[in-house]
This record gives sequence, C-alpha cells and structure tokens, in this order.
Amino acid sequence: LSFSQQDLKEGILTSKQTMSSKNEQMNAQLSRMGNITTTTYIKNDKSYSEFTSPMSGETKVIIDGTSKELLLLMNTGGGKMYTKESLEITDNDKDKLNVKKGDKVKTIMGYECQQFLAKTTRRGISVDMELYTTDKIKGYMQDSAEFGDLIEGFPLYTVMKMNVPQMGGEVTIINEVTEIKKES
Repeated sequence: LSFSQQDLKEGILTSKQTMSSKNEQMNAQLSRMGNITTTTYIKNDKSYSEFTSPMSGETKVIIDGTSKELLLLMNTGGGKMYTKESLEITDNDKDKLNVKKGDKVKTIMGYECQQFLAKTTRRGISVDMELYTTDKIKGYMQDSAEFGDLIEGFPLYTVMKMNVPQMGGEVTIINEVTEIKKES
C-alpha cells in the first residue's frame, strides 16, 4: 500500500465481519450467516456502506458527518424498513457511553491505529468494544458513529462483545478492514 499513512479522504474500504459465541448452538446459527463482507465508500465526512447476509438480508448505511445523521436501510426479505438517527451526542447520551483511549497502538493495513475501549447499551444489551482507529482516514463506520467525537478516527479493527440472553449468551463480532482503495 504505497499510500499508507497518508490522509485518505476518498476511497473504498472492504471489511470482513466474523461472529462467534461460546455457546455451541449459537455458533451453529452464526455459521449459517458465514463471514459478512462490507463495502464502505467514503468521501470527506460522508460514508455509504453495504452488506448482505443470508439471515438479515441487504443492509445499507449512509452517514453524513456534516449533518451528523445516519440512515439505515434494510431489506430483510420480510419487508423493507429504514431508520434515521441523529449522531449528535446529548448529555443524556454521554451518561450511557463510556469511552477510554487505550494504551496500545497497532499498525493495521499500513496505518498506525490507536486503541479505544468503549462500553454502551444498545436496545437493553450491554456492548463492550475494543477499536483500533486511524485519524488518517476520514469518514464514518456504523460501529463507531454513535460515539461521535469521543472516538477519534476511522476504525480498521473492532472487537465487539455482547451478552445476548435470547441468543444463548455472549456473542463476539470481529470487524476488520481487509482492503483499502484510494480514489481521487
């Protein structure tokens, strides 16, 4: 990657998402989903991501950093739906978000990435995250967008752990960027 460590304001990032659990029955369900590949197009502070999964259908996420809005479009096979969310962090939100800059730095895809540790609650489910982000790539990822400016940079590697009793316990989701194409 000859452009590594240069600012990337426009490009296409491909990431792979894997899911696992300590519960064998849950792992059997998760294996049916297979690895999910997400393609994210970024231009300045705007991002468009898309992925398809056998279990959840087609998902598209549009994030506008200027207006601080996220639009989620889903076609689940059982119908189409959308959600529009503000990414503005209110004082009430700050009480639910716990973000700490970690001590670790890793080189991922040629970029120096800073560790962030984050905790939040999504729909009543506790979520612990470890993210490695670079400030050299502009744009947003859905996983970190809800944290706004509390997490600096674009995540190239994320580990998310959730305790989901309805699904048989803890689920671990790893999202890692596997390819970066610079556009101009």
